[in-house]
Amino acid sequence: MKRLLFAVLGIGLFTTSPLLGQVTREGVMHGFDRNAPAIGEPLPNLRAYDATGQTIQLGEFKGCYTVLVFGCLT
Repeated sequence: MKRLLFAVLGIGLFTTSPLLGQVTREGVMHGFDRNAPAIGEPLPNLRAYDATGQTIQLGEFKGCYTVLVFGCLT
């Protein structure tokens, strides 16, 4: 009887834990919207890397039309 109980609990644990750990697209988008700067809002002078690996400062683009893409592009 104990073996059956452990088997049922084990199967239940392994089948439900991946579902509990999943992050929904809506949750990710809500978090991004909450933390994203508003259009026209000044950004901090961040340091980033361009496609060639060169360091750039966000302040270098002040006064220029610039599109920033966040996230993994692969």
